Amino acid sequence: MGTIIVTGSSGFIGGNLINFLNKKNIETVGISRRESPYNTNSFNIKYMDLTVDENIDLLYEIKNVSALIHCAGESTNDSNCLNTLYFNIKSTLLLLKYAIENNIPKFIYLSSKKVLVDELYFNAYSLSKKICEDMIRYCNHKYSKNYHSLRLCNIYGKDKIITRIIPFIMECIISNKAIKTKSSLLEEIEFCSVDEVFNTIYLILMGEFKSSDVMSIKYEFKISILELKNILLKLVSIIDNNSNLEGLSAVEYKLFPIVEFYYYLFKDKDF
Repeated sequence: MGTIIVTGSSGFIGGNLINFLNKKNIETVGISRRESPYNTNSFNIKYMDLTVDENIDLLYEIKNVSALIHCAGESTNDSNCLNTLYFNIKSTLLLLKYAIENNIPKFIYLSSKKVLVDELYFNAYSLSKKICEDMIRYCNHKYSKNYHSLRLCNIYGKDKIITRIIPFIMECIISNKAIKTKSSLLEEIEFCSVDEVFNTIYLILMGEFKSSDVMSIKYEFKISILELKNILLKLVSIIDNNSNLEGLSAVEYKLFPIVEFYYYLFKDKDF
């Protein structure tokens, strides 16, 4: 296998994906707009804005590219919705153009199951992901490619960037803060470990999935925010009391090392 380009290498998924691939002796080049908080000392990283045409030209200097994994993306809020549309769509368009012109056999775009949400939760992020999926589908048809969009749900792992639902709730528990979310506490959410995402990406790279276009990552469990909070409270109590793990459910057992990670990350924090 040749070199794999991974965009968004400063992010949780992109940075850890490079670590995952490097452990399998796969050569990678990371693309990022900023320094990474992850262990990237050994990474080969190019810093650039992927919406600038001239920056994309620099990718042609990378030799023997066998795949491009597009993890970079801009999230959204009410004040930056146009920035989200601009970055997510233009970066994907320029990277697709590069991949097609450079005859790169594999292109994996990290999309989101949020493209499937109803109008209540529809926003610039989900719109941009849907447009990018359609662009990839068109390129597959027009240029006879086998490029993939991989729809992700809520990804969990040992992430020091406290933006995801599990670390957010853990921080609230440790600091005795009320849990305030945009969603109802009774709304069920799908969860998948970052390891499962990496394994799926690896199988695509190895040619295990012959069909192209859109794939949805299989979620590991689906629970409400309220149920999740109660599980995290239970696991925190186990750590506090140094209790054994006998009698835990499969979901609780799966989440325990994640809870333990955030427990010690937040325990001595001055809130």
